[in-house]
Amino acid sequence: MSVELYNEQASFLNKLEKEGKSFNTLKNYKTDLQCFLEYVQKELKDSKINEFSFDQVFHYTTYINNRYPSINSRRRRIQALRLFFDFLVNKGMYDSNPIRKINVSPKFVDIPRPPQMKDILQFFNYIQTKLNNSQNLEQLVCLRNKILFYLIYDAGLKVSDIEGLKQDNFLFDAENNCYRILIKHPKRDAISVPLSLSFNPLYTNYIELLNNYEQSNNLSFKFILFNANPYKILSGDLSARGCEIIFKEISEILSIKITPKTLRQACIFRWIREKINDSTIKEWMGVLPNYSLKKYFELYQNGNNPDYLFFKMEDFDR
Repeated sequence: MSVELYNEQASFLNKLEKEGKSFNTLKNYKTDLQCFLEYVQKELKDSKINEFSFDQVFHYTTYINNRYPSINSRRRRIQALRLFFDFLVNKGMYDSNPIRKINVSPKFVDIPRPPQMKDILQFFNYIQTKLNNSQNLEQLVCLRNKILFYLIYDAGLKVSDIEGLKQDNFLFDAENNCYRILIKHPKRDAISVPLSLSFNPLYTNYIELLNNYEQSNNLSFKFILFNANPYKILSGDLSARGCEIIFKEISEILSIKITPKTLRQACIFRWIREKINDSTIKEWMGVLPNYSLKKYFELYQNGNNPDYLFFKMEDFDR
């Protein structure tokens, strides 16, 4: 039976891939569904895939509750299984989805823990110093890292949004003389987030050097960010995991801890400091209108807490 379940999960993942789901999303679904496959192999060996009872799948919640202490990990696995059973319902294997009878715990929102501004400046200055003293491929890599910094700290992007960016996602706003980054969501309207004026020359320089590298090496990259080692570009795309590795490597060199997630949190606090209205912040974050910013506002304390006063990009060189 586990072979039959494995094959149906593979068909489900193939369907998601055809719908345009990202590599990272597919990987997460595969991991989440693998947990259910292991549960079935251990607990429901003789059951057929189209004959799971509500009690059997309900006991799966006990299984993951004992295995995963994180509320969000358990929640994600139930949601993945719910979508998988929707797939089985559409194939006629079930009349209704038994997983939809299971109450999913609300998503746990952790307290934001942004880096200190001095560490962010140190991180940025490291990239800038390396850029000033580099050439050829090393210079291009440093420009890529600086672009990456802007996309997270200046525009508040998640790594999952960054990994699929193309030049078409960078729109020039002639009225305001700045670029906007366009993010398309499969289930929501597209959003565009403005970038600082200082991004303009950085982006122009990066695209020029990237195009020169492609022409010199007879290459053509689909995405705007790339994966590279010190000697060559390995691939014309940078995954979400690749973004995290770049931040980890620089943080270890500087003996600080900055991740894409915590740098993005600093961006959100900066938007609050700049008095961007709540609805715009949520739109730029790519979250639903009912998302709560309460924890951010509580920590910010109306601008009286210096730990949450983050600079604009225009202030970095002052």
